[in-house]
Amino acid sequence: MRIIGTIPHPVYLVTVFQMGERLALKVEHNLLELTWKFREGQVDSFDALQALLDDAFFAQAAQLFAAMERERARLLSRTREGSDEDELPDLI
Repeated sequence: MRIIGTIPHPVYLVTVFQMGERLALKVEHNLLELTWKFREGQVDSFDALQALLDDAFFAQAAQLFAAMERERARLLSRTREGSDEDELPDLI
């Protein structure tokens, strides 16, 4: 897999990869990432993929990242609930 280009965006890091004849699109934000993979024939080039990335696409990505952020926060709060930070370790 190799990077064939990046797509400028003010909020996200957007990278396009090529794996043989297939393309993958990775959008990163705040330690989270979304990836879309395209089979041969679905999207033929970097330019064709870039043309698909409109405001509606990034609005949907923002919703997905928001849901991921909520889930990450929920997961982290569960791990903190079960631990007692004031407890001293057992010494042997």
